[in-house]
Amino acid sequence: MRNNDNKWILGINRHLEYIKSRHGSKYFYLTDGDIDFNLCKAKPCWLSYSINLMENNCSLGKVGLSLSWDYLKKNEYLHDILQQEESLYTNNKINDLYVSFIDTTATLFRWDWSVEESSKFYPDHMRYLRPELYSCRTPKDIVVEHLGWQKYNNNCLPKVDIDNKIKCFMIVGGYVKDETLSQASNYIRYLYKLLHKPILNLWILRRYYYLFKYIIKKGRRHFQGQG
Repeated sequence: MRNNDNKWILGINRHLEYIKSRHGSKYFYLTDGDIDFNLCKAKPCWLSYSINLMENNCSLGKVGLSLSWDYLKKNEYLHDILQQEESLYTNNKINDLYVSFIDTTATLFRWDWSVEESSKFYPDHMRYLRPELYSCRTPKDIVVEHLGWQKYNNNCLPKVDIDNKIKCFMIVGGYVKDETLSQASNYIRYLYKLLHKPILNLWILRRYYYLFKYIIKKGRRHFQGQG
C-alpha cells in the first residue's frame, strides 16, 4: 500500500486499519523511512529487544530507539538540532529507559496507546498518549542512525519538494524546523507563518476533547492499577 499524496501523520491511518483488521498482535512498529538499524547493538535484535521491554512493563505505551548523535556533533550547522535532541534526555527514567517525547522514529506502540481509542494518529499525536502510560527512549548505547539529518544541508532538496512538505505540515499543524523553512519559497514561508498557529490550535482542541472524554470515562470505572 502506498499513499498517493503527502498527508504526513494522517497518511498512516489507513495502513494501521489494514494491519489491525488482519493481525492480532499486541504491538505495531512505526518508523521513518530514513532510519538505519545497522548500528543498533540491541540483543537479540532491535525488534525483540523493544518487544521485551514492553512485555516486562505494562506502564509503557511506546518505546523508541535512541538516535545516534555522531553526525550532529561533526556538523556545526546542526548544533540547534543537537541541542533539541539533548533536551529530550533528563533524569526522569524507568530503569535504564529515558522518559521522553517520541515522534515516529523507530518506535514500538501498544495498540491501545491513545486516548482516542482507535490507535490512529493525528496532529499533536505525541500528547494523545494515555495519561497512565509512559513514553520512553532507549539508553544511549542502544541507537540507530537518522540518515535524514544528512539532507539538512542547504539546497540539498529541490525547492518544490520543500514547499510541498511545508504545505502539508501547515495543513496538519506540524512544526517545521528553521533550517528547512529557510529553504522554502517566500510565498510558502510567509503562508506557513500566517496559518500554522491557528490550524495547530484547532488540532489541539480536538486532542483536549478526546482527553477529557477519556478521563471522564475511565474515572467512572478505574484507571490502570486501581483494581
